[in-house]
Amino acid sequence: MYINGNFAALDYGNMTANLHKYNQSVPPPYNLSLVTHPISLHYGDGDLLVTKKGILLTLDMDFTEKKLPNPVGIFPVPFKNFNHMDFMWGIDAKKLLYDRLIVIMDKYR
Repeated sequence: MYINGNFAALDYGNMTANLHKYNQSVPPPYNLSLVTHPISLHYGDGDLLVTKKGILLTLDMDFTEKKLPNPVGIFPVPFKNFNHMDFMWGIDAKKLLYDRLIVIMDKYR
Protein backbone atom coordinates (compact mmCIF):
# COMPACT_ATOMS: atom_id res chain seq x y z
CA MET A 1 0.00 0.00 0.00
CA TYR A 2 2.83 2.39 0.86
CA ILE A 3 4.55 1.87 -2.48
CA ASN A 4 1.71 1.68 -5.00
CA GLY A 5 -1.28 3.17 -3.15
CA ASN A 6 -3.38 0.01 -3.45
CA PHE A 7 -5.05 -1.43 -0.37
CA ALA A 8 -4.86 -5.04 -1.50
CA ALA A 9 -3.97 -8.55 -0.48
CA LEU A 10 -0.32 -9.49 -0.02
CA ASP A 11 1.75 -9.10 -3.19
CA TYR A 12 4.01 -12.14 -3.45
CA GLY A 13 6.33 -10.13 -5.67
CA ASN A 14 6.29 -12.22 -8.80
CA MET A 15 3.62 -12.97 -11.31
CA THR A 16 3.83 -16.76 -10.86
CA ALA A 17 3.20 -16.66 -7.11
CA ASN A 18 0.37 -14.15 -7.49
CA LEU A 19 -1.17 -16.24 -10.28
CA HIS A 20 -1.00 -19.35 -8.09
CA LYS A 21 -2.53 -17.60 -5.07
CA TYR A 22 -5.05 -15.23 -6.71
CA ASN A 23 -5.48 -16.43 -10.31
CA GLN A 24 -4.21 -13.05 -11.46
CA SER A 25 -0.80 -11.38 -11.78
CA VAL A 26 -1.45 -8.72 -9.15
CA PRO A 27 -3.11 -9.11 -5.75
CA PRO A 28 -6.80 -8.23 -5.64
CA PRO A 29 -7.82 -4.99 -3.92
CA TYR A 30 -9.84 -5.21 -0.73
CA ASN A 31 -13.43 -4.11 -1.22
CA LEU A 32 -13.73 -1.51 1.55
CA SER A 33 -17.38 -0.91 0.74
CA LEU A 34 -18.07 -4.26 2.44
CA VAL A 35 -16.76 -2.90 5.78
CA THR A 36 -20.04 -1.72 7.26
CA HIS A 37 -18.97 -1.22 10.89
CA PRO A 38 -17.97 2.35 11.88
CA ILE A 39 -14.22 2.91 11.42
CA SER A 40 -12.05 5.56 13.04
CA LEU A 41 -8.63 6.41 11.60
CA HIS A 42 -5.83 7.42 13.99
CA TYR A 43 -2.34 8.77 13.31
CA GLY A 44 0.65 10.05 15.24
CA ASP A 45 2.44 13.26 14.30
CA GLY A 46 5.79 11.54 14.89
CA ASP A 47 4.98 8.72 12.45
CA LEU A 48 7.20 8.87 9.38
CA LEU A 49 5.37 6.00 7.62
CA VAL A 50 1.79 7.22 8.01
CA THR A 51 1.73 11.01 8.16
CA LYS A 52 -1.20 13.38 8.42
CA LYS A 53 -0.22 14.75 5.00
CA GLY A 54 -0.15 11.21 3.61
CA ILE A 55 -3.57 10.42 5.04
CA LEU A 56 -5.07 13.61 3.63
CA LEU A 57 -3.38 13.05 0.26
CA THR A 58 -4.67 9.50 0.22
CA LEU A 59 -8.18 10.69 1.03
CA ASP A 60 -7.96 13.22 -1.78
CA MET A 61 -7.18 10.27 -4.04
CA ASP A 62 -10.56 8.79 -3.03
CA PHE A 63 -9.03 6.12 -0.86
CA THR A 64 -9.67 4.76 2.61
CA GLU A 65 -12.13 7.08 4.35
CA LYS A 66 -14.04 7.86 1.18
CA LYS A 67 -14.36 4.18 0.28
CA LEU A 68 -15.44 3.15 3.78
CA PRO A 69 -19.24 3.38 3.98
CA ASN A 70 -19.34 4.37 7.66
CA PRO A 71 -16.27 6.43 8.71
CA VAL A 72 -16.27 8.01 12.17
CA GLY A 73 -13.39 10.40 11.58
CA ILE A 74 -9.65 10.97 11.48
CA PHE A 75 -8.00 11.54 14.85
CA PRO A 76 -4.46 12.58 15.76
CA VAL A 77 -2.87 11.01 18.84
CA PRO A 78 -2.35 13.95 21.23
CA PHE A 79 1.43 13.62 21.54
CA LYS A 80 3.70 15.16 18.91
CA ASN A 81 6.27 12.34 18.98
CA PHE A 82 3.81 9.43 18.77
CA ASN A 83 5.13 7.20 15.97
CA HIS A 84 4.34 4.01 14.07
CA MET A 85 5.84 1.69 16.68
CA ASP A 86 4.06 3.47 19.54
CA PHE A 87 0.71 2.11 18.34
CA MET A 88 1.90 -1.27 19.62
CA TRP A 89 4.68 -0.59 22.11
CA GLY A 90 4.21 2.98 23.32
CA ILE A 91 4.33 3.18 27.10
CA ASP A 92 1.52 5.75 27.12
CA ALA A 93 -0.45 4.28 24.19
CA LYS A 94 -3.29 3.23 26.47
CA LYS A 95 -3.73 6.74 27.84
CA LEU A 96 -3.03 8.57 24.57
CA LEU A 97 -4.96 6.34 22.17
CA TYR A 98 -6.64 3.19 23.39
CA ASP A 99 -8.77 4.67 26.18
CA ARG A 100 -10.24 7.08 23.59
CA LEU A 101 -10.63 4.25 21.09
CA ILE A 102 -12.63 2.21 23.63
CA VAL A 103 -14.99 5.19 24.10
CA ILE A 104 -15.47 5.39 20.33
CA MET A 105 -16.08 1.64 20.12
CA ASP A 106 -18.59 1.74 22.97
CA LYS A 107 -20.47 4.53 21.20
CA TYR A 108 -21.03 2.32 18.15
CA ARG A 109 -21.63 -0.95 19.98
